[in-house]
Amino acid sequence: MADRARTVWQLKIGIEKTAEFGKVEVSQNDTVTFDSLDSARNPLEVLLVKLSDGTAMACTHAGGNNQATVTGAGNNVDCIYIALGYNT
Repeated sequence: MADRARTVWQLKIGIEKTAEFGKVEVSQNDTVTFDSLDSARNPLEVLLVKLSDGTAMACTHAGGNNQATVTGAGNNVDCIYIALGYNT
């Protein structure tokens, strides 16, 4: 899990949706959990960007949970993320 070095900020968007953003350190095939999103529904969109060069990380988010799995990260890569989903 990528929660070991995470800083989280949250933004409420109306009644039903919310956005969470922050900084996280990830490695190959790491899973990032978004605490402020509903765990029973898929996130609407997730974006992870490397702090070193600003490139977007490849990630998937599906399966009815509030997680994203990062692929091709390398080791200990600092990223910022934005996750849009449903309120808990």
